[in-house]
Amino acid sequence: MRRVVVPAVLVAALTGLLLAPPAVATAPAPAPAQTSDQAPDQAPDQTPDQAPEQAAAAADGRTTWTVQPSSGGAADGRVSLRQSLAPGATGQDEVLVTNFGPAAARFRVHVGDGVVGAGEAFDVAPAGSTPGGSGAWVSLGEVPGGADDGEGGVVVALAPEQQVAVPLTTTVPADVVPGDHPAGVVAEVLPEGDEPLEVAARVGVRLHLRVTGDVRAAVVAEDVEARWRPSWNPFSSGSVLVTYGVRNAGQVRVAATSDVRVSGPVDALGATASDSWRELLPGQVVPASTDLSVWGLLRSGGRVVVEGAPVGADVLDAEPVGDSVPLVVWTVPWPQLVLLLLAGLVLVVVVRRRRAAERRVQERIDAAVAAATASSDAAR
Repeated sequence: MRRVVVPAVLVAALTGLLLAPPAVATAPAPAPAQTSDQAPDQAPDQTPDQAPEQAAAAADGRTTWTVQPSSGGAADGRVSLRQSLAPGATGQDEVLVTNFGPAAARFRVHVGDGVVGAGEAFDVAPAGSTPGGSGAWVSLGEVPGGADDGEGGVVVALAPEQQVAVPLTTTVPADVVPGDHPAGVVAEVLPEGDEPLEVAARVGVRLHLRVTGDVRAAVVAEDVEARWRPSWNPFSSGSVLVTYGVRNAGQVRVAATSDVRVSGPVDALGATASDSWRELLPGQVVPASTDLSVWGLLRSGGRVVVEGAPVGADVLDAEPVGDSVPLVVWTVPWPQLVLLLLAGLVLVVVVRRRRAAERRVQERIDAAVAAATASSDAAR
């Protein structure tokens, strides 16, 4: 049967804000992805203290479990793991896995590289994938009753209400680039016996790993393009579609904002749009686009401005460097030009007809005057 992996639920709360309870997962129902830096209103809605929820889980035989930072085998109230290590240094930490379910269950605990995916949710690679970054620097220690899963993780069996501490050792390579190298520690429930696995429900804790040294915080705008889309209603404005990418060009994670402005000559009839991203990891690029309502003034210009800021309670040695990229787009007002052309043609026709009518009237007047003059001369 095909294996489907649900994104990891990660213990959450914006560092420096209110402390969020540890995440709780219930199998087989998957839970939404969660990061360790999300604001309290985004924190998991289940906690180990919610007895009614756990009682309901117990009633239908579901497995409920948590993973949370710990010290000395006991939860210590942290919402994520944070380590600041020099190149070549080693750090120690641990997480606590607790089975709140009504029956014994087996869990696979593993470490993976951290990424920010769709919806700005932090996630880690599924079990079985080979870490290519900081996930490969973290090894799991010996766990009483645990077994190596052959993929760098450990499998533990827990009785109801039992918990076990899983030690972690982070060994930073000596030649690594200073900056942020996120990872995550994840526990997923395993099926019993030969039961096929349809959904891998996971819950985990984020590891904030910063390698010390000279770092730079910067965001840049790249691949900026603008396209004019006129409205065929001459009494309505058109639009300029601006597409661009926002890239974290530094070595530490940052939040980012963008401001896009497009206007005609001398900044006439301009329009502005803004966007924001809660977290960009080093090297990460997010695509962005905005559709601005603009009147065609033949040629329009503008600018894409991006700025960075620290995430949560992160401390940066210097303010993130932003970027500003100009743009130019031809905004030919075709509907208005067509309308103007038609109006000109109508005016020409009207003028010509009026002049023709005036000429005919004048010819009649001239003819009448000539006839009257001739008649007068004949009478003499």
